[in-house]
This record gives sequence, C-alpha cells and structure tokens, in this order.
Amino acid sequence: GRGWSFETQGLAWIRQKAPDVIAVIAYGQKLGPELLALPKHGCLNLHPSLLPKYRGAAPIPRAMLAGDTETGVCILRMVDRMDAGPLLAVHKEPIGPKDTAETLGTSLFLHGASLFREVLDRLDRTLVPGIPQDESLATRAPMLRKEEGRIDWRLSAEEIAEGLAEDYEVNPNEALKDVARLIGEFSQQKFLVRK
Repeated sequence: GRGWSFETQGLAWIRQKAPDVIAVIAYGQKLGPELLALPKHGCLNLHPSLLPKYRGAAPIPRAMLAGDTETGVCILRMVDRMDAGPLLAVHKEPIGPKDTAETLGTSLFLHGASLFREVLDRLDRTLVPGIPQDESLATRAPMLRKEEGRIDWRLSAEEIAEGLAEDYEVNPNEALKDVARLIGEFSQQKFLVRK
C-alpha cells in the first residue's frame, strides 16, 4: 500500500482539526497554498529579524556579521513567498557587545513567545490584517557557508576575537520548547505548533 504523505493524510488531519490559526516557528520552509488557506486567521510565523530585513534561514548571524546594533523579532501572517507576509507584531532589541547568536537567539525567541500570545489574544477578539512589508527594504539572510567561518589571519587579534565571539551557530531548541509551552498555555485557541 501507499505510505503516509502530508499532501493527503496530513492535510486531511489538519482540516479535521479546523484550527483557527497555525503557528510556525523556525520551520524554514514555505507552506503550500492549500495549507495557508485552511485556518480562519491564517498561518503565523515567528521570524527573528526586523522584517523585511534579513528574510531567510540565518537572520541572527547575518545581522551580527553585518555589524547591526539592533535586531528584533516579528510575527507575520504567512504568504506564498518566504518571510514576506504582513506584520502583526514587532519587538526591537539591541545587539550588545557581549551577545552571541545563541544568547541573542534565545532572547528573541522568548520575546517572540510573548508576541505570539499577544497576537493570539487579539485574533480571539478581532481580525488583525497586519502591516504590509516594504519590498524595497527587503534583504536576504541565506544559510552561512563553511568558508564564512574561516579566520582571516590578516586581521588584528581584536577583530579575530570579536568574530569568534559572535558564535555564528544558533540552536534555538531550548527556546522553542519555552515558546511552545507559553503558546500552549493559551488553551482557548485551536492551533498547531510545528518546529
């Protein structure tokens, strides 16, 4: 017989659950149009950047590599293009000199959990249309390449140390557990959390 497939059994299961909203966190893939259209309030995504800046897979390390002094986290309604939907909530956060991608990522995901709860609370009372992103300001944040981690020995010791301290790898699993727990406490809503 045929094996399980998301396109058939997965969509049917979600359709049966009839979610008001689907929350997506650190998923890194586009959702198909049929899934995007299922929930009454749409599919929402937590993205750790000040969109439309740094759309893509590595927004935190890209902001740090660029020398940005501020970043943030956004809740957006998902559309057919990656990280391009209307913004429902934004939290800005400074990037401190001692921040690493891990510490900054953890902070952003925890603030994102609070934002998700606020957005879900608003959606429970009213339709939230969101603010369209300014496409002229959109930038990409592609995955880091191995060669980007090479040390340039022509730099000063201070510059090398600063680059190493940025800790380019982000593992948000612990923060995601907290996000899922916080969102899960909002028990009046019907939603799915998918990592």
